[in-house]
Amino acid sequence: MTGLPRSGTTLVEHILASHSAVADRGELNLLQQVAVAAGGNSGEALARYFAGGGTRDALAGLYLHLLDERFGATGRIVDKTIDASRCLGLIATILPDAPLIWMRRDPLDNAWSAFRTFFIHGLAWSYDLADIAHHMQLEDRLLAYWQTRLGDRLLVVPYGALVDAPGEWTRRLLEHCGLAEEPGVFAPHETERAVATASALQVRRPINRDGLGVAEPYRAWLQPFVAAYQRAESSPT
Repeated sequence: MTGLPRSGTTLVEHILASHSAVADRGELNLLQQVAVAAGGNSGEALARYFAGGGTRDALAGLYLHLLDERFGATGRIVDKTIDASRCLGLIATILPDAPLIWMRRDPLDNAWSAFRTFFIHGLAWSYDLADIAHHMQLEDRLLAYWQTRLGDRLLVVPYGALVDAPGEWTRRLLEHCGLAEEPGVFAPHETERAVATASALQVRRPINRDGLGVAEPYRAWLQPFVAAYQRAESSPT
């Protein structure tokens, strides 16, 4: 699963991890090691890797081996590594059966939430409103690119739609991931599991609309983001 920090990825992870067949694993940061083994995460890097005798199975085996070392060899997991969008081609290639999910949130709300959040491991782009706009625009372009190539394999989940109709979107998530319905996923706030992201308290409450429109009172102070984001949208790609 991918999506910008503060876009709702922890909520979706919490919904899925409330299923008996899914373990909560969080931001694993294992994909980067697979990319190193492949010589990079671009299409060109993978082409060179395969031309040199490397195989998809070898890369998939490395990722699964790293998972096995940490968590054991059974069960399904949610990997919500930050910036997994940068490795989406690698993931889609080596794990052809893995369901892919991309979270989206209103840009202004997402920008404000990222700007005001202290990320314990640091996200340099979140310190400046113009940098946030640039980073988000890159994510927009990546999403558009992968939507055209992955089609229905990539489920895009709008945060606003999810909190407005959680039952409907929970069923869509389950169907996308090939999971049967269970009562727990419809009441994820009752699931007892460790959550180590900035959304740790939010996921303890029933799904609600409190996160919608949170940036509006600060719109005047967020104009550097608005101007930079709109400028990027109107510029040719």
